[in-house]
Amino acid sequence: MKAKVRTKPLLCCWLIALGLAVLLSACGETTRTARPANPCVITEFKPAGTNGLGKENPTTLVLDKSSPEYCQNVRDDYKAAMAWYQTQVANDTYAPTMSVELANYYTGELLGEARSGLFYNKQAGRVVLGRFNPQALTIQDQKWAKDGFTSTLIVKPGSYSLVSISKNAPNQAQETEGGQFESWEVTLVYDDAAKRWKISSAKTIYTSAGG
Repeated sequence: MKAKVRTKPLLCCWLIALGLAVLLSACGETTRTARPANPCVITEFKPAGTNGLGKENPTTLVLDKSSPEYCQNVRDDYKAAMAWYQTQVANDTYAPTMSVELANYYTGELLGEARSGLFYNKQAGRVVLGRFNPQALTIQDQKWAKDGFTSTLIVKPGSYSLVSISKNAPNQAQETEGGQFESWEVTLVYDDAAKRWKISSAKTIYTSAGG
């Protein structure tokens, strides 16, 4: 059976009103991460033989054991970011310090877009949030960039829904549930100044069986 993969932007949907893509210059700034002096050591690995389809096994990039200790923290730092997010929307509202604290977990254009969406939703009297259990997130795969500064995770969210709540009609929330074919592709970069991996880009991947 052949898998068909489609992609679309992800995590800013938590913050930007459904159907809108508004970037406000007042709060749409971006940040740069401080690169570590010693990047992760990435090596090429190619298993001998063929796979189940009779094709030659592909070459993959893997983390070498000689890498600095921080290179082992990608998954933990990502899960910490997701746990933090849930604390910020725990009461179906945005925590007062959420905009400032976003910089602890997000970086680059994604940080600017998230802050823009948060600002816009507050002005519109709306809360847009993702409901999921951070403890139930399953990391199915991890990939590395050859330069050792970037790592990408493929995450299965499990039970997940996107909710939009208006302060004028709090009992009439609009909720869209994620499907079983939904996964998240999340890229993180290490910020040496903050001593943690930060999310630089994210998108949802939809995989369906058949052609």
